Amino acid sequence: MGGPRKKKTKQNSKITNNASQNPVEPKTEALATSNGAHQLALPKSQYHHYIPRFIIRNFALDDHLRHSKERHDIYYYSLADQKLRIADVDTSYGVVDMYADIKNVESLHCVELKLSELERSASKIIRQIIDPLQKEITLTWQELIELRRFLWTMSFRYPGRRLQYTEGRFSESGKEVELEFMKAKDRQTLDDVWLENVQGLLSETLDDLQNNSILDVIGKTTSGDIGKIVHINYKTWALNTFLCIWEAEEPYEFILTDNGFNVWEGNCGRGFPSQAFHHFYPISPRRILVASKVWFKQEGLSLFQAAQLETAKSFFGIDPKDSILAGVKHIPPKVHYHGKLADPFFLSGRKAHR
Repeated sequence: MGGPRKKKTKQNSKITNNASQNPVEPKTEALATSNGAHQLALPKSQYHHYIPRFIIRNFALDDHLRHSKERHDIYYYSLADQKLRIADVDTSYGVVDMYADIKNVESLHCVELKLSELERSASKIIRQIIDPLQKEITLTWQELIELRRFLWTMSFRYPGRRLQYTEGRFSESGKEVELEFMKAKDRQTLDDVWLENVQGLLSETLDDLQNNSILDVIGKTTSGDIGKIVHINYKTWALNTFLCIWEAEEPYEFILTDNGFNVWEGNCGRGFPSQAFHHFYPISPRRILVASKVWFKQEGLSLFQAAQLETAKSFFGIDPKDSILAGVKHIPPKVHYHGKLADPFFLSGRKAHR
């Protein structure tokens, strides 16, 4: 959390950056060779955001502007330089060709295009959540799944997570599983496996992600288009957390950081992030989404979840009372069932409120 931002009263001229415009399938051009033959040129490079611009704009200094797409100025503090400067939304929190798929030359940026579809659906939901006039947010079951999948994908598309694959930083058994997935997908490097998993998260159907239990995933090399390790991580997070909406007290604000969507809190160690007490997703200076461990519900735990809590206490020495946010009030979503019941272990609620 940080102090209040200073409002800018003067609108700066808009900076145009062709590489950072809304993703559009790039066109290829035929190049003539000396013998008269033609070959396709590679599409131009693109600046790919790992934090979507619709979220970055919520932290803009020029938020007095009526249309969010006109907002370009944000405070950017560099830990390396230890300097605070004003940066441009279009060229912040991104990497050139981060999602470029060299395996698919004719559609090099197809992953970015699919990501933009998920972002569009999530942005509509998040727009409601950050509205200061909204005191209660109602979501359908499908909207909730879309939002949760977006949040988890945000943490996986983080450059630091990709670096794990680039450098091959896995346990011996974990690396073996990743190499098996790499061969199954006809990929050449573990770096390609990261991109394959991002693409898999976007192409996997909601029902597949929702209905396959962890026991169904264990023992398989792949889970459809997603590697086994990634699928287990996602399922564990989805089954054992519920979303809360927290609001900053005046005059404090939430801040956006380079790894803001990859921060979690707990004493579970690096090897067990799925056992974290809280996962944080800042969406505006005033409100933040928090995936809280189901243990903070206090009541309404299933027998399976209660048994999990006892195992965590006795075997792993993990107790939610040790959380630095144990004293914060956790208000679980209210659930309204209509028709067929959903998976009770995956369900986080169709009606989420602050």
